[in-house]
Amino acid sequence: MKHIKKSFTYLFIGIFFLQISIIPQGSAEGGENIPPGMVEGLKVTADSGAAKLDWKVSEDEDGYLIGYKIYYGTKSVVNGDASEYDAEIISESSRPTFTIQNLAPGEEYYFSVTAIDDTHYESTSYSSEVSVVPLAAAKEFVAVSADHTEESIVRITMSDDVTLTSEFDAVFIESSNGEDIFIANISAVGPEIILEIEDDAFKPGQQYTVM
Repeated sequence: MKHIKKSFTYLFIGIFFLQISIIPQGSAEGGENIPPGMVEGLKVTADSGAAKLDWKVSEDEDGYLIGYKIYYGTKSVVNGDASEYDAEIISESSRPTFTIQNLAPGEEYYFSVTAIDDTHYESTSYSSEVSVVPLAAAKEFVAVSADHTEESIVRITMSDDVTLTSEFDAVFIESSNGEDIFIANISAVGPEIILEIEDDAFKPGQQYTVM
């Protein structure tokens, strides 16, 4: 019985060392994992309180990409470490685009991007830095009232001050039978839009809609 017990002990030790010798062979061929390449071609476009980033697809020699990390802040760190940025966010997608929301309009933001592969290795170099100033949110205007108190004038009062960027496409007047009223001139003063139309343009019994 002693002899059998001793043989079993040797067999157990042999298996233990065999398992240890197998574990290191699971590492990537050629040694250590290779980080993904540097992100190139980074561009940024301003949006309302946001910034849209686009770049070229990065490459990973020994695997595949699972996402990108976007670094950003209100200070440039071109010659420093990306950890000096105010914030960072991971895009869990291999698509080379991402939009960052809730940015302060009028404030300049700086961005840099790295790639992340399937072994969670990150690019060793940051992309070139880009910057943008997010746009202010577009105002929504609502017509409060429309008055035709003068023969050739229609006055429209809006919910806020108006700046006309295109006089020709700003306002339309349409009758209930689908005919458009010709507008000779459009101007704006504060929240009021003033339309100049031809005399006798409005016909009795017709309903008119300002759009």
